[in-house]
Amino acid sequence: MLQGLVAIITGAGGGIGQAAAVKFVQEGARVILAEIGAAETTLRRLQSLPGHNAAHYLYVKTDVSKESEVAHCVDMALQTFGRLDVLVNNAVAFEFGHLLPAGVSGSGTRTDHAISSEQWDRVFRVNILGYSYGMKHAVKAMQLHDADLGVVYTNDQIRGTSTIDARCRGSIINVCSVSSFIAQPEFVPYNTSKGAILQMTRCCALDFAPLKVRVNAVSPGTIETEGSHKHMELVGLSLEEGRRVFGNSCAMKRQAAPEEVANAICFLASTQSSFMTGSNLVIDGGATFY
Repeated sequence: MLQGLVAIITGAGGGIGQAAAVKFVQEGARVILAEIGAAETTLRRLQSLPGHNAAHYLYVKTDVSKESEVAHCVDMALQTFGRLDVLVNNAVAFEFGHLLPAGVSGSGTRTDHAISSEQWDRVFRVNILGYSYGMKHAVKAMQLHDADLGVVYTNDQIRGTSTIDARCRGSIINVCSVSSFIAQPEFVPYNTSKGAILQMTRCCALDFAPLKVRVNAVSPGTIETEGSHKHMELVGLSLEEGRRVFGNSCAMKRQAAPEEVANAICFLASTQSSFMTGSNLVIDGGATFY
């Protein structure tokens, strides 16, 4: 599905980013694992794959809040694999709270606090500027090769034959969230940043379309990752309770595995989604359709 493509995945050290990295390598892509911390777990998973080839991926320590490090990551993709076809913006800063004094909401949890300037700064730099840096430098790299990804269709619909050129230069996938478009209590900084990412996806899809670069988003609901485990702790739930409570928030009555989001990301990265740009795939087990 991704044979021969070169991809950068940010936040590849765990959760959705790790699942996407494994899926991409399995599907034949060459992958830059961009992660601010260590990526040992992801590297171990990749090393355990059948037919493992260490030349198919590279870990690059990257703080997405720093444009110079994002630019370096893109340069490493070009130097190592010769081109860049896919960017998955996935790195995230989780910051919760509200605009009221601590304790006013009455939830009694560790998310019931006023948001600090430091929290706003962190969520803005990672979740918004970080994504923008990735797109800025990725689209520049994608312009270095022809629009050679995909198929030119021969279309015969009785009234004569036409050709439809469905090729592109690259695909960018931004990991948003259902928090991009729903309200949640004591989620102000996180939801604000994710809403901005969804709108940035749409705007960049319009701007990049003439360059033949597609930009889409996925919006996961409750996914069982380290991030969701930490959120359970913040609201005073044990892991077992959290899985039950979080799972009951959607029609399917369970949390998703990160691989279920990775599958959608893989589709958007591939030429099978060639007529999609500015789209948002909601992967939430039926939490927001009603």
